[in-house]
Amino acid sequence: MSWRFQAIVRTAVDVYFWLIPLVVINLLWLFLSITIVLLPPATAALYTIAYEASRSQEPDFRTFFGAMKHWFFKSWIWAIGMAFGVVVMGVAFIFYTAQDSPVAIFLSGMILVMAVLFGAMQFYFWPYMVMIEKPGFRQVIRNAALTPLADPIYALVNIGLTVILWIISLAFVAPLAFITPVFVAFLGVYSLRGWLEHQGFLGNGDEKAGEQDAAGAVET
Repeated sequence: MSWRFQAIVRTAVDVYFWLIPLVVINLLWLFLSITIVLLPPATAALYTIAYEASRSQEPDFRTFFGAMKHWFFKSWIWAIGMAFGVVVMGVAFIFYTAQDSPVAIFLSGMILVMAVLFGAMQFYFWPYMVMIEKPGFRQVIRNAALTPLADPIYALVNIGLTVILWIISLAFVAPLAFITPVFVAFLGVYSLRGWLEHQGFLGNGDEKAGEQDAAGAVET
């Protein structure tokens, strides 16, 4: 099997292995998300659970709530920044598509490309945040933006599967409530960890990613 698909297989195996605690954690995430205030930290906590699971630690509530506390403020900075980016790109796209000129058409296309890259960056943002020992927003954003460009096929496989899962979840509510968010978090962490290991940025042990980043892979 190609290494590009190993993260998907490992995600499926581990989610199935820890299905009961992960379903409970996923339902807890759903409940906390309704409050809006706790949505960003609860989302960050899912990725922490996924990262610890990648190190063979069983998912538990103590880790989940500890991660919520740890990431509360940074997760809200991320949420506000993401919402700002979506609004700016949305308004700009509507504005330029209403114009009837070649320049406006070109700019509309550029905004669509930026939106795709912005979405790809979100897929890798929290995996990098939980994997880097002392994460800074500048470093994480740079890494998350460069990783899809460093290996577009690998990113397309994993992000494409994520999009399909969310479409299915929106069509059938049950998967959203029971497993989709946690599966996506696991896939994000496992796919990034697998890519970093393949590129030689991360060993096969339990160590943190530290100061290693994706920039070197783009330059080589």
